[in-house]
Amino acid sequence: MSYAPRVLESIQSLRGLAALVVLLFHAAVLSVDYFSGVLFSPWMIISKSGVDLFFVISGFVMVYTTAGTFDKPGSAGRFAISRISRVYPPYWVLTALVFAYWLYNPGGVNAKNGGVDPLSSFLLYPSKSLPLVPVAWTLMHEVFFYGVFWVVMAFGSRRLLLPTMAAWALCSLANAAVGAINPDAMIEGLPLSPFNLEFVAGGLIAAMPRRRNGAVVAFLGVAWFAALGLYFHAVNQDQGIAVPLRVALFLPPCAALVYGAVAMEEAGWRAPRIAAWFGGWSYSLYLVHILVIHLVYRVATRKTSIAWTGFSAATLALTVVVASMVIGFVYFVVVERPLSARMRQLLSSVAIRARLRPEI
Repeated sequence: MSYAPRVLESIQSLRGLAALVVLLFHAAVLSVDYFSGVLFSPWMIISKSGVDLFFVISGFVMVYTTAGTFDKPGSAGRFAISRISRVYPPYWVLTALVFAYWLYNPGGVNAKNGGVDPLSSFLLYPSKSLPLVPVAWTLMHEVFFYGVFWVVMAFGSRRLLLPTMAAWALCSLANAAVGAINPDAMIEGLPLSPFNLEFVAGGLIAAMPRRRNGAVVAFLGVAWFAALGLYFHAVNQDQGIAVPLRVALFLPPCAALVYGAVAMEEAGWRAPRIAAWFGGWSYSLYLVHILVIHLVYRVATRKTSIAWTGFSAATLALTVVVASMVIGFVYFVVVERPLSARMRQLLSSVAIRARLRPEI
């Protein structure tokens, strides 16, 4: 069954939810570094799953939006233009700003995480160092997935997509199983990362011929997260969770939320408009929030004499959440939306000229 490439409000809403829970997680977990972790509790580790939800959504969107155009001439080029225009322009602006700060103060950026690899940061290819914008490690996974998808689109056909994704998932699953038994034996790197399973899961959900019982499945996903939160709190779970275990814990409920939300929308339910609107600029929020949190926390803890505990710490956390959302929306309006549109126009123009160029 093919789906029209229309915007699904349920998916937009889940994007917003994913960005929000990642924001809340970082606001809490960074309090450990800045003021003794008074805002952090082990149950909040479930908020890490916002990234995993993003990955499932990406897999879904790629398959869903190309359902009717996958094998048409020029589809691979249009796909590449769409993805490049979506990801890179707003990311490059922010990366350039952090790069300028790094030139001014090299020890102030990722000093505790292997330093900085500027070229990797700008191009989003894997590196042993965190990117200049720390959350961009997830974009490296996104870009790799887009690359795999583009290869199938450019050199294969839609009938090869599911077999390719299934084979990729099996290889990544085998690698994850090895890592669960012996972490040192797991093959590192993007091609066999357990996170690939989340992209594939999203794609498979989009390819399903019909979806039923959406509310039940979505409820099971929420219940799974609630149970995980209680478990993490009971065992005083450490923040560090090995990637294979993380995927095993977070992939099922994230997939359930995506399946359930889309199934409910196809059955007639509509997400609140404000949630879908929020999801529309969630990428900008995702990009800027970590820098806003660091900036506000640094100023608050280094430039004031306030003891950030209890109510004052909660107020500070609320401040960074609100500030991140305001700056994220402004960044979307001023940077992401116009630059992405301009990049799309530029790349489309180049592609048209290349096709019209006479053979030599």
